[in-house]
Amino acid sequence: MALLDAHTLRVIDANEAACCFYGYARSEASALRIDDVSLVEVPELAARVQRALGQGGRYPSVHRLRSGELRDVDVALSPVPDSDPPLVFAIIQDVTPRVTAENALAEREARFRLLAENATDLIATHDAVGIFVYASPASERLLGFRLEDLVGEALTTFVHPEDQDLVEAAFRELSGSLEGTTVAYRIRRSDRRFTWFETTLRRVESSTQRGNACVVAVSRDISDRKRAEQALHSTEEQLQQAQKMETVGRLAGGMAHDFNNLLTAIRGNAEFLHADLGPESPLRSDIEQIEHAAERAASLTRQLLAFSRKHVRKLETLELNEVIREIGRMLRRLIGEDIEVFFQLNGVNSWVFADQRQVEQVILNLAINARDAMPSGGKLYIETQNVEPGTLGGHTPVPAGRLVLLSIIDTGFGMDDATRKRAFEPFFTTKEEHRGTGLGLVSVRGIVHQAGGMVWLESEVGHGTAVRIVLPCMESASAREPPSARQPMEAGSGTVLLVEDEEVVRTLARRVLERTGYTVVEVAGAHEALERWAQQRFDVVVTDVVMPGMGGKELVAQLRKERPSVPVVYMSGYAEDAPSALGLGPRTAFVEKPFTGTGLAECIRDVMRV
Repeated sequence: MALLDAHTLRVIDANEAACCFYGYARSEASALRIDDVSLVEVPELAARVQRALGQGGRYPSVHRLRSGELRDVDVALSPVPDSDPPLVFAIIQDVTPRVTAENALAEREARFRLLAENATDLIATHDAVGIFVYASPASERLLGFRLEDLVGEALTTFVHPEDQDLVEAAFRELSGSLEGTTVAYRIRRSDRRFTWFETTLRRVESSTQRGNACVVAVSRDISDRKRAEQALHSTEEQLQQAQKMETVGRLAGGMAHDFNNLLTAIRGNAEFLHADLGPESPLRSDIEQIEHAAERAASLTRQLLAFSRKHVRKLETLELNEVIREIGRMLRRLIGEDIEVFFQLNGVNSWVFADQRQVEQVILNLAINARDAMPSGGKLYIETQNVEPGTLGGHTPVPAGRLVLLSIIDTGFGMDDATRKRAFEPFFTTKEEHRGTGLGLVSVRGIVHQAGGMVWLESEVGHGTAVRIVLPCMESASAREPPSARQPMEAGSGTVLLVEDEEVVRTLARRVLERTGYTVVEVAGAHEALERWAQQRFDVVVTDVVMPGMGGKELVAQLRKERPSVPVVYMSGYAEDAPSALGLGPRTAFVEKPFTGTGLAECIRDVMRV
């Protein structure tokens, strides 16, 4: 405490505490003026003292001690009544520790605010149940919300419904612990879209109110990471699905190969019976039914081979309407009885140049897609018509000349714009897990483009989907020879080395060739064939392509080391692009199983003429 002269600002007296604080002897205090210790300018000091004469006053200040040290002080001034000259009583309190703590706190708060307001992550504080108290400016960049949009709102208000229980559980976990926790969830942006956040939550006790706490949340946008994880997961699933499809394809191809061997025997023996019966025999119609059934079965094996991608691609002139009629018999069984199938085949000229099996695969893929889009039943329309390029609107480029348009239309749930734009992407599918590979439409587009055509789809949610395919239309069917009447097999001559591991096929081929006039030596495998080759001379080699131990191609390579010009006929119902894979050259031919006796005999005769 000190007593001050209000006019001269001199110290009249000071107590012992003041002298100790400032570092002066009490006898020295009376020689001091206020401005000797205060850093406030003299005019301001004088003004404060004058105001204190009327009503007193309290002021923060900084005082210099005798040692030169500066201290923060709180000065309370009050007038001394009836004093002459006027005196002012001063009580000086050292508040340096408090001011230092306040400054340190303010500095920390400034650093925290600078960090929070410039961080790329969203920093927020919540009360114990998740109500927003503060959100950093990153909230506007990451979510589109400003601070005032969030304060007072619960975090779970913005969380995806499927993730709300997860976030609420994280807050409950914090209630009894100061340990932090991390939770990943989807949060709604201002544009109503959801983005993935990973948030670290930590409970912080209040320093002023015991028992109260807030939750500090640091949130990071992990959408890119989630997309990468999903892409990796999707790739793994696609790989597993592809492996499954490869296994099923191998199984289907193997079954088709074995079945083709049986069909070869059925068709060949039926052909023998047909040739041996007289024109008036009542059994001829039965034999013809057997042959027709065998041809139908051969069509089914072609579809299996198309599925397994083990078939021989064979471009030919096809009557598209006839292909549709033939496969239509199987479609009704494939898609189920709750879906009605309607055919409207109006094309006057529907001749196209394509691979029949691939055309069948296109129709099957699209029919299956349509079935899956109508889980509760519906209608499937398959239509053809002749069109001109100018009638197709904006669908370009289109093949020049006359076209045939194939439309496959369903009454299913349809597609939105986003799905329609991605429909032809590899591995994109809207089907449930394990029900689709996302390769159906990709295969369709590839096949159609190979045939010189184009494909697009039209769809609307709730109004079904129409897949449109245009193919170049042949000017006439002249390229396709009409089925000829059954011709007797021309006689041949020479010795044939017949190599076939399937007994029923080997027996049939031997009978066909012997009946035609050839001498046949039959063996069941390549190693036995090499032994017989060393023992006698053969005029032609007829060999299966796929056999245990050594295949037909490897066998022929060894035989032609000795006789490069020996004629060779390969047989197979299971080869990947067999003619190109076998490298057919001069005096080499390929006959596809199931074959007829006439077809085999003609093939041998042709290769021997070269």
